[in-house]
Amino acid sequence: MRRILFTSVTAAVILILASLANIGGCKAGSSCDLNFIEVFVNGSSPDTQDSEWECENGGVLVFTIAFFTDGTGFRSDAGDFTWEQTDCHTVDFETISLESGSFVNIQGNVATTGSTTLGNLSMEQQSDDFGDIQVACTYKQF
Repeated sequence: MRRILFTSVTAAVILILASLANIGGCKAGSSCDLNFIEVFVNGSSPDTQDSEWECENGGVLVFTIAFFTDGTGFRSDAGDFTWEQTDCHTVDFETISLESGSFVNIQGNVATTGSTTLGNLSMEQQSDDFGDIQVACTYKQF
């Protein structure tokens, strides 16, 4: 009886660990080194926005964008949108006018020293509505 209980507890622990490994938009069975919501957001909601990203392509400003932990955001060329991290380095978005797309191959970091926060974000936009474009974004603190 004791061996059956031990085996059941072991199986439960393995299931819990597998579930936790899936947090942050990673597919089952893969590990993820990026939790977008912990690194790249600009406040908990539009009311608490403290920063934004200025995104360029070839040195030309394409758009500014802000992501909020409540799953919403604002983009200068598209207005309000909702977003979700759907894979380790992928965020899907949809505007209120039902335009949609994905940001893939997301890379970057944000670091705070004293009261100064610096950050960079690179991603490839894939969208039938907005086109496919690679952008490099700079963190702008308000």
